[in-house]
Amino acid sequence: PVQDAYFVYASRGCVRKCHFCGVPKLEGDQRDTYSLTKTIKGIDELYGQKKDLTLMDNNIVASANFKNIIAEIVDLGFEKGATISRNGGTPVNRRVDFNQGVDARILCKTDMFLKEISKVCIRPLRIAFDHIGLKKPYEKAIRYSADVGLMELSNYMLYNFHDTPEDLYERMRLNIDLNQELKTKIFSFPMRYQPTDRQDR
Repeated sequence: PVQDAYFVYASRGCVRKCHFCGVPKLEGDQRDTYSLTKTIKGIDELYGQKKDLTLMDNNIVASANFKNIIAEIVDLGFEKGATISRNGGTPVNRRVDFNQGVDARILCKTDMFLKEISKVCIRPLRIAFDHIGLKKPYEKAIRYSADVGLMELSNYMLYNFHDTPEDLYERMRLNIDLNQELKTKIFSFPMRYQPTDRQDR
């Protein structure tokens, strides 16, 4: 539950054109947005400091500015292990959430992405696993995550598009196997596909 957080975008749109997704129609191509620092400082002035940081980007790792975004998040006080204490109270852990998930097809190219993400107090790291064709990049991304100590993971698991029940089972089974092997804690979040043009969604 999110009760005490900044909600921000560092980028809008997406580099992908997935047929099941409404983002290309609603937001268009990937592009960076405004300064996180300016937005958060503005919120602080109006409403006071928040504990957590929720980024609503659709594909943050696709941003050409990705490393700078991570550095800015760290500079804003959300480094790994960050805490906050307000009004002399007990320090509490801060949390970063890339709420829309990250792209395994990009994460698997190099461990640089997970090394950068591990610099912030992210919990959980959400990785999309939309169909069985992503099995290899998804598994590699999970292994990179475990290598850098990111053990609390979640994944969005689209179903009811072109997959079969067996495909969905295989994806869920992979998460169980990876948890047992790597000691990760992957929580799967199945999301039922519904066409974006349906009015009775």
